[in-house]
Amino acid sequence: MEDLVYLYAHVDVLLIIFCRIIAAVLFLPIIEESRIPKLAISGLCLCLAMTVFMVTDLDQVYYEPTLISYTILLVKEILIGLIIGFILKIYFQIYQFIGSLWSTQGGLGMSMALDPVGGVQTPIIGRFYNLCLCAIFVLSGGYHWFIKTLIDTFTLIPINKGVFGTHLVTGIIDTVGNYLLISFKLAMPVLGLLILIDFGLGILARTVPQMNMFVIGIPLKVIVLFALLIATVGLVPRFNTIIIDNMVNTIMNLIQGMRPL
Repeated sequence: MEDLVYLYAHVDVLLIIFCRIIAAVLFLPIIEESRIPKLAISGLCLCLAMTVFMVTDLDQVYYEPTLISYTILLVKEILIGLIIGFILKIYFQIYQFIGSLWSTQGGLGMSMALDPVGGVQTPIIGRFYNLCLCAIFVLSGGYHWFIKTLIDTFTLIPINKGVFGTHLVTGIIDTVGNYLLISFKLAMPVLGLLILIDFGLGILARTVPQMNMFVIGIPLKVIVLFALLIATVGLVPRFNTIIIDNMVNTIMNLIQGMRPL
């Protein structure tokens, strides 16, 4: 009974913790793409929030007791959660970008599937590799790490003490640059060979103008693309490890950048 009274007396702090957690959890790939009821997701986040609440030193939580100050504090905590979730999301989009490059260059630009989450067309190749990444992330305990890191943020970034400065902006810019760098590094072996095939077909079209390059080129590139995908399927776990390691380092660096000085 005393615990319930204590919880009711500090429900404002519980709501602050809940907002940060749910803002980040909604970006988790399986939760975002599955048909898990929103009520179940909210219940999970509430359980995590109550766990954090029980170990939080409420004497360290201070804000002006006005509606405006409390609203600003909620927005700040939601923003912290959104930043963490956004970094997770952007790294899981790497394969979508790679798949679009390969599909367009390999003659499969029209082979798109509807993404029910975003409501946009996504390349089938990228979708396949993205599901592999999700599987590796789950099987390797990635969700355990994410939940632990999210809970640890309340120690590293106490409530109402997050810093949104130049370090955070620089970190986000570096994240986008790292996203493009990793994408092109992983895509270039296959993409480079497809470009060389286009180059060779261009030379062949000039030397033998009677040949129909569209009839020859598109099937040839599709065959080469699938052959390369089969040949490189053994490298997918290593690619996934590279992406997950970079994601972990980026999230930890951004958390350090939001810590109070």
